[in-house]
Amino acid sequence: MSNVAIIFAGGTGQRMNTQTRPKQFLELHGKPILIYTLEAFEQCPAIDGIVIVCLADWMEYCGSLVKKFGIEKVVSIVPGGETGFLSRRNGTLEAARLYSPDSVALLHDGVILFPKKTVDKTNGGVVYSNRVIKMKKYIITKEEYEAVKAAQKKNIHKRQDKLLEAVALRYEGYTDWEIAYKLGWNRQSVSRMIKRFKREGLEAYVKNNYKGNHRNLSQAEEKAALDEVASLAAQGHLVGVEEIRSALEKRLGRESRAGYVYDVIHRHNWRQVMPRPKHPQAASPEEQETAKKEIGEKFEELKKNEPEKKVRLMF
Repeated sequence: MSNVAIIFAGGTGQRMNTQTRPKQFLELHGKPILIYTLEAFEQCPAIDGIVIVCLADWMEYCGSLVKKFGIEKVVSIVPGGETGFLSRRNGTLEAARLYSPDSVALLHDGVILFPKKTVDKTNGGVVYSNRVIKMKKYIITKEEYEAVKAAQKKNIHKRQDKLLEAVALRYEGYTDWEIAYKLGWNRQSVSRMIKRFKREGLEAYVKNNYKGNHRNLSQAEEKAALDEVASLAAQGHLVGVEEIRSALEKRLGRESRAGYVYDVIHRHNWRQVMPRPKHPQAASPEEQETAKKEIGEKFEELKKNEPEKKVRLMF
């Protein structure tokens, strides 16, 4: 297990209105501010390595300062992101790549010159930082993100889609509060779901773990229910979602949601069709022609025998 310090030097100094260089590179008594911070971690015996997150355009300059002032514990310099969160993620991912999963990452702002001492209860050593986190455990990797996005394209269940979206949003840089707002969850649920995803993996994470009588039918059982409804349609009955739902619930032994019915219809490639233009038990064309002829003869007979009466034909 290792202790690695992640130092953020990605600010532009807009509030200080610096014209020449970012504030972390401004000099104080002949030495850049960032170097004071790095020296504090360099001199701390509990720190095994340092990762610097720097503005992309200033990475080469930052590296030259590290070499000039002899900061030997710096193991990597990575570019920052568009936001502070994304910069922290970049630094933590780099530390996770270089060190074992049981290591501890210490996050610190590069312009805070004198870090306060805090006791690291993990190994009893003294470390310098304003924030201590466990490494890697809840970090979503690029490979995991791509697998989640691929699963989202295939998924048709609303609940699983929310679970997948929570992981994707975490990778994209949203905070737990922001994810909770988007998904209609509370913040603790977001943290709990991300933890579950990292512990169980993608397949187990989205699996339906409801207990009790909440099972859905197999595809063979669904097809049997649809065949039953199709036979009713073949007999001339009008069938719709409610008839399909009734056939499914008879096999489920419980009520089902309307969404499940539409999932079944979609899964078995059913489509909406209009009623047939004629009744399936209609007479043959020959029988119909004979009937028309007989009705016509009867009509002519009535007109001849009782010409003063009006005749109305009703079918």
